[in-house]
Amino acid sequence: MRIDPELLKQLPLYDAASKCVGTPLLQMPKLISERSLSNSVKELADQTRARYVAGYTPALETLAMPKKGLGPRPISMLSPETRTLYEALVEKLKPNLPEPSRSESIGSHYSFGTDDSQSEDALLVDFDMAACYEYVDHDILAEELVIQTLDAEGVSALRALLHEIFPRGVGIPQAMEPSHLLADSYLYQVERNILRHGYMVHRYADDFRLIASSWGGRSRSNRTGS
Repeated sequence: MRIDPELLKQLPLYDAASKCVGTPLLQMPKLISERSLSNSVKELADQTRARYVAGYTPALETLAMPKKGLGPRPISMLSPETRTLYEALVEKLKPNLPEPSRSESIGSHYSFGTDDSQSEDALLVDFDMAACYEYVDHDILAEELVIQTLDAEGVSALRALLHEIFPRGVGIPQAMEPSHLLADSYLYQVERNILRHGYMVHRYADDFRLIASSWGGRSRSNRTGS
């Protein structure tokens, strides 16, 4: 995979490399590769640039990580260069992405629909997306990202990188903050469609709560708490 040198100049590779060596994957210990590169941030940024200008096949290893009450989930351990590029591409898009759903507490999510403004007959429906990150469609994600950011070049490079990592055309890396942002953008489509159908809805990550007036009906408002 090759990245246009001019695009690479626009990416915050140094900041991304700093995050790569200084921020462990979510709920994971710091990796040996991260410890060994702790004093080599500039070298990692330069190496990432050089490899993706020349052409580089992203490297990763998939591990099974236990998830409480739900069995193991796959965690894609990206190589330092691949993670640096992934972090940098998403950071480039970040200013124009929707507000992260995790900016509010999970408590705010569960309080949605429980105040006195709702009818006593209102129904609260909770659901989530099973294995959400594993089935994010790259084409649908890219289309949504272009709509949100108008950055076709950055989105195209990100889509190409994801396709190199997940050749089936679906999936984004687990346990990484950039993936939370991409998942929010992807699920924003689902949220919009629920609103168009007349339901009040709130989303936290891939957990949804909607309000319905009856088992077969809708709420009377299109207001959202997200």
